[in-house]
Amino acid sequence: MRSHLLRTLARTSARNGTVTARAAAAAPQSWRRLATSPLATDAVNLDLSQAKALTCHNMMCEHVGEPCGCRIAAFLERRSFPKLETLSLRGAGLRAVPDAVLRLPRLRELDLSRNELLRALPDDLAALESLETLDVTETALEALPPRLFVLPRLRRVAADAELLVVPAGWTAAEGALERCVVVAAAASSRARPPVAAPRRRAFSTRAETTARNAVDVRDLLRTRLALTEAEVDRVERYQPAGARATVEPKLAWFQAHLKLDAAQLGKVVVRFPALLTKRVESMESTYDWLQTRLDLDEAHLRKMVLRLPPLLYLSVEENLAPTLEWLQRRLDLDDAGLRKVVLQLPPVLGYSVEDNMAPKLEWLQKRLDLDEVQLKKAVLGRPALLGYSVEDNMAPKLNWLQTRLDLDDAGLRKLVLTLPGLLGYSVEANMAPKLAYLEREIGLSRAELRDWVVKNPSILGFSLANRYRPRLEACRAAGVDAKRVLSYASQTDETFCERVGITLESVSV
Repeated sequence: MRSHLLRTLARTSARNGTVTARAAAAAPQSWRRLATSPLATDAVNLDLSQAKALTCHNMMCEHVGEPCGCRIAAFLERRSFPKLETLSLRGAGLRAVPDAVLRLPRLRELDLSRNELLRALPDDLAALESLETLDVTETALEALPPRLFVLPRLRRVAADAELLVVPAGWTAAEGALERCVVVAAAASSRARPPVAAPRRRAFSTRAETTARNAVDVRDLLRTRLALTEAEVDRVERYQPAGARATVEPKLAWFQAHLKLDAAQLGKVVVRFPALLTKRVESMESTYDWLQTRLDLDEAHLRKMVLRLPPLLYLSVEENLAPTLEWLQRRLDLDDAGLRKVVLQLPPVLGYSVEDNMAPKLEWLQKRLDLDEVQLKKAVLGRPALLGYSVEDNMAPKLNWLQTRLDLDDAGLRKLVLTLPGLLGYSVEANMAPKLAYLEREIGLSRAELRDWVVKNPSILGFSLANRYRPRLEACRAAGVDAKRVLSYASQTDETFCERVGITLESVSV
C-alpha cells in the first residue's frame, strides 16, 4: 500500500511537475519517507499547505497535531528543487521562512499566508530575483523588509494593509510599490457588497475585531486563571486564542472533565496554549474514544490527559486508531497489555509508526536476537523503551554494558529481558559508579562481577547510596562476608538484616 502511494506521488510529479498537499497527505505518515521518495527534484509546483505527512507529532510541543514548520523546513532541506517555480506554505505553522526557500533560483510565486506565528521575513528574501508574487496575508508580520521591493520581477504582493508602507529612506521602493498590485490595500478601498452576499472583510475591520477579542481574552485569562501578565503574553504569543465566547467554554470543559482548579488549569494552559484553539466537540470526541477504546476509568483517563494534554489534539482516524491498531498487532497485545503500555507511556499515541516505533522495535529485536515473545516481554516490562532513542540511548548503552561486563550476546539478552528498565539508567551517573564500587569494595574481579550480574540482573537496579553502601558498611562493622550484600540484594532491609544477623538500625540511611 505504501509503495503504491509513493508511486502515485512520483507519477503525479512526473506528469505535471506538481506535488500537492493532498498528495503529501496521502503519503505514509513519514516526512523522512516523503523527503527521500522519488518525488520532485524536477517539480515545478509544490503545495505543502497543511500536508498531513508534515504535521507535528512531538507530544511535548504545544503544536502537536498541527502543521509543523520544523518538519517542512527539514523536508525542504533534504530535497533539491532547482526547477521549482511555485511554492505554497499556506497554513504550514511556520515561525520563520526556511533557509531552503531562499535557495530556489526559479521561484516565481511564494504563498506564506495563514502562518499566524510568522513575525518577520528575512532580508535575504531579496535573493529570490525571479519572485513575481508574494502572499503574506493573515500572518503576524510587523513589517515587510525594505529590500523586498527592489526585486526586479515582483508584481503582486498580498499583505495586510498596515504593512504596505514605503520604508523610510527607500526612494527606489516607491516605484516598486506603484508597479505591484497591492491586494490587501486595494481590497480595503472597495465598496462593500450587499450584506446578504459573501464578502471578504477589510483589514481594518478584522484588526479592530482581533484587538477587541484579544483584550477580552486577556481579561478572562487574568481573572479566571489568575495568570500573570507574562503568562498571558505567552499564551497570546504562541496561540491566538480567538474570542472570549469561544475560549470560556473550553476552560469550563477542561475543568469539568479533568477536575482542575483554577491554578492547575492555568498551568496547563500556559504550558500548552494551543488548547485554547481546539474545538470542544473535537476534544470531547477524542476523550470519549480513548476512554472506550482502552477501557479506562475516569481516574486513569484524567491522569493520562493531565500528564499530556496534547493527546486531545490528535485525530482518531488519522493517528490514534491506526497507531493503537499497529501497536497491538505488532506486539500481539491483548487489551490489558495495550492499556498498560499507553498508561505508562501516553506519548506513544503520538509516535510515528514508520519513523519511530517500527524501526526501533526492528533494531532492538535484531540487536538482542529476540523472538516475538521476548520482544513483547521487553516492551511490557518497560514501555518507555518505545520512547528511547536508538542512536543516543539504546545502542551506546548496550555496547557499554557488553564491553564493561564482558558479556556474550546471550548474557546481554538475559540482562535486558530480566531488567528492561536498565536501558533507562544513566551510564555516567548510575551504572558505571555502581559497578566500580561493587568491584572495588567487595573485591570482585571483572569475571566475578559479570557472573553475579548475569545470575541476578536486578543487582543493577538497586541504589548505591540507599542500599549497597549502608549494607556493606554494616556488614563490615559486624564482620559479615561482604558478598552477602549481593546474595540478598533484592531483599528488604528487615529480611536482609535477619538473614545476615545484624540489627536493622545498623543499615539505616
